[in-house]
Amino acid sequence: MKPSAQLLQPLLDTLKNHSSKTTLVGIDGYPGIGKTTLAEELKSRGTTVLHQDDHLLSLKERLRLIENSQDLDTTIIFDFYDSGALQASVREFKQRSRPGDILVVEGVFVLDTYRNPEGWDVSVYLSSDDLDAIDARRIVREKKRWGDLYMSEDDPRSLFPKITKAYRSWATRVCPERYADLVLGVD
Repeated sequence: MKPSAQLLQPLLDTLKNHSSKTTLVGIDGYPGIGKTTLAEELKSRGTTVLHQDDHLLSLKERLRLIENSQDLDTTIIFDFYDSGALQASVREFKQRSRPGDILVVEGVFVLDTYRNPEGWDVSVYLSSDDLDAIDARRIVREKKRWGDLYMSEDDPRSLFPKITKAYRSWATRVCPERYADLVLGVD
């Protein structure tokens, strides 16, 4: 599915203003809201894309962290991802890039300064007034993607309810829409 012009065009317009230098773009938003879809559209236009989910710790390690957690939301936000590896990938891109090159990093919590302490040249927050509808679409997509391997979110082993709860808590506390360069509404 392609992102709508209302999502894509404001970002393309913003990126035109950064064409003379290497640009780091962070795209954040609720799980399933369209971060990957937007990033993949930008990739088709020549940008480099890093998916934060490529830096997830193993399932075994994440389950161990949950089991030992005193504060589950904090564990999910700060410990589920190998932020050091993500930061190293960003540094490597900056070292080998040329003016005009764009790196997009997409994922939940990427606008948190812990993910990229040096900050983003352009920060994008995808927002929605109807997260229940986003959840419903995400579930349909995941069922289609995984088929018989899909694990219902009602299953106690499913991590998605924990991640969405942590994200809602983080977004309420941090209010990323207040400091994002672009806030793009998703229906």
